[in-house]
Amino acid sequence: MIWQQIATKLLEAADAEAIRHMIKTTKSYRAPSIGLLNMWCEWTAISEPVDILNSYKYIQDIITFLYPNHETLHVYSIKWRRPIADRFGKKTEIYRQSVYQLGLSREESLKRRDDYTKKIRRNARKRVVKFTQQEVFDAIDHCIRVGKFGHQVAAVMLATGSRLVEVLKISEFNFVESGDQNTIRIDGIAKNKGDKLIERPLIRLTANNCSI
Repeated sequence: MIWQQIATKLLEAADAEAIRHMIKTTKSYRAPSIGLLNMWCEWTAISEPVDILNSYKYIQDIITFLYPNHETLHVYSIKWRRPIADRFGKKTEIYRQSVYQLGLSREESLKRRDDYTKKIRRNARKRVVKFTQQEVFDAIDHCIRVGKFGHQVAAVMLATGSRLVEVLKISEFNFVESGDQNTIRIDGIAKNKGDKLIERPLIRLTANNCSI
């Protein structure tokens, strides 16, 4: 099998780093349509499914050689799986096997996802702006006094903790039937797969001072 031969040549090369550098700096690396990836696309289009399945272990050797960086490997492994999806569909066993065998292992994928989540949280913490409770109260009072539509939207967001999309599109806000003006019933919550109806304490806002 040609992919076995290519994998063997690459892995047994006397100066593997030099070959990797040469491949990366050629036009074929930057334009996969004339490189190994294009060759793979053409081969998978005409080959028998069993031959494609048997080639996965060699393709894995090739792409891990070409893309030693985990992030790069993740990106390019998707490109190498794409011709399988295009020909057979993503719900087929041959495609599922390509997901399991090509690219990062399950452990590497989980670690990559965990590292990404931690990075997002670190970046989010750097952008956090802290406000005192009184500053929030003052902002709500200011928005109510101005009375314009945009200011009233901001007042509702601050008073209820709701997202912009919830205030403008998704949620319906009603004071509870008991007449308690410090509690509001919210029907419809974005990104919530559970209960859509919740009650939240209401800050600074009443039925009389906000008409949105």
